[in-house]
Amino acid sequence: HEIEFLPEPLAVAADHVVLAKWLLRNLSSRAGVAVTFAPKLVTGHAGNGMHFHLGLSRDGQNALSNKDDKLTDSALKAIGGLLTLAPALTAFGNKNPASYLRLVPRQEAPTYICWGETNRSALVRIPLSWFGVSGMVARANPRDPDARKWESVSMQTLEWRASDGSADVHQLVAGLASAILHGHSDAAAVARAKNLHIEGNLFDDDAQVDRLDRMPGSCAESAEALLAHRNAFERDGVFPPALIDGIARELAAFDDRELLAKARGDAELSAKLAEEYFHCG
Repeated sequence: HEIEFLPEPLAVAADHVVLAKWLLRNLSSRAGVAVTFAPKLVTGHAGNGMHFHLGLSRDGQNALSNKDDKLTDSALKAIGGLLTLAPALTAFGNKNPASYLRLVPRQEAPTYICWGETNRSALVRIPLSWFGVSGMVARANPRDPDARKWESVSMQTLEWRASDGSADVHQLVAGLASAILHGHSDAAAVARAKNLHIEGNLFDDDAQVDRLDRMPGSCAESAEALLAHRNAFERDGVFPPALIDGIARELAAFDDRELLAKARGDAELSAKLAEEYFHCG
């Protein structure tokens, strides 16, 4: 494919996340405290997410933004692919019932399938571009002798905001890459991205909310979404069919639709679930 993923090989990036979690847990244990990456701890408060900033390059240049710092068609295709496969991506990035206690409206967690620039409830967010900002890369990396070479390159990324600490990071980064490639082969991806763009605060406008599809609300729904979109992940042999079946079975086994419906209105039950999945990943 002509699109390359930045900034480093995806398997290496995934390994870094796993290693960082391991180190933090060991260091905290020595200090007599516990570190958790559980998706939700306290009802009514924001949970713990694990966001991913995704970059694309073509011929050594950032393919997400142009010289005027505007999003390119490649960026819109990537966004369209991510939004199309978003429900299924929860199968890799939101792997236990506590994940879906975090994905509730008005708590800076994405519950609707949309994207935007400023709204932290958007599933995909476009963060500040570093295009044309003099010296920022070098200042952020003072010991890197090669940092200056990035001064003319836009550092625009796409931020995926749904996943949390329960994620299987290797599965998730492979799934995100598959979704972006799906967008580049889907003739409707650009139109879909344009249609699902939101302005301002999502929850300030009921009309914006009403036209959007919801993200899965349970592991059971996530399993169904994965099976419905499995062809996109099995394409080119990225995910073997047996792996997709196994992930779906794992999620469906939680049988958590009714449990989560009760937990959302029961602080005590919600707290029990948070405790049960305290060490979730």
